[in-house]
Amino acid sequence: MLRELLQVYAAVLAGPIPLFEYASRKYAEQIREGKSEQRAEDAARGEFSKTFEGMPCDATDAYVSQFFPDFDAALEIAAPYSFRELALRVFLPLLACRRAE
Repeated sequence: MLRELLQVYAAVLAGPIPLFEYASRKYAEQIREGKSEQRAEDAARGEFSKTFEGMPCDATDAYVSQFFPDFDAALEIAAPYSFRELALRVFLPLLACRRAE
C-alpha cells in the first residue's frame, strides 16, 4: 500500500493529477458501498462543484481550478493516473481502515 501511495506522490511531482479532497473521496465511498461507476461519478461531480453557498467543494480550490476548470477536464486524464483510478487507489485503503463511529 505504501508503494502505491509513493507512486502517486511521484506522479504529483511530475505534474497535476486529478485527485481531489471531496470528489475523489465521494467516488471511492460510493464504489465501496457497491454503487455503479456512473452513480459514483455523478456523486463525485456534485462534490466537485456544489452549488450551495458556503459549502466546500474542489472547484473553489485555487490550485485545482488552475488545472481542472471543471469535472470533465479531470475525467479526461488517462490511466494510470485517471480520476477513477486515483480515487480508488488512495481512498479505498483509507476508508477500509476507518473506524465505525
